[in-house]
Amino acid sequence: MRNQKLRDAALLLPLVGTFLLLPTILRLMSGGRWFADLPSLPAFLYMAWLALIVGADAASAAAAAEQ
Repeated sequence: MRNQKLRDAALLLPLVGTFLLLPTILRLMSGGRWFADLPSLPAFLYMAWLALIVGADAASAAAAAEQ
C-alpha cells in the first residue's frame, strides 16, 4: 500500500511542477510586487523550483528506504 502511495506522489510531482510553471500562474505572479528584495516572478520561480527538487529528493529517499 505504501509503495502505491509513493508511486502516486512521484507521478503528481511533475504535474504540480507543470501547473506551477503554466503561463497563467506566472502571469499572476508577475505583478509589480516584491518579495525579499526580488521581483515576485523570479522569487516564485526559484521557490517552485526548490520545492520540486526537495519533493523529488524526499520521494527518492522514501523509495530507497522502501526497497
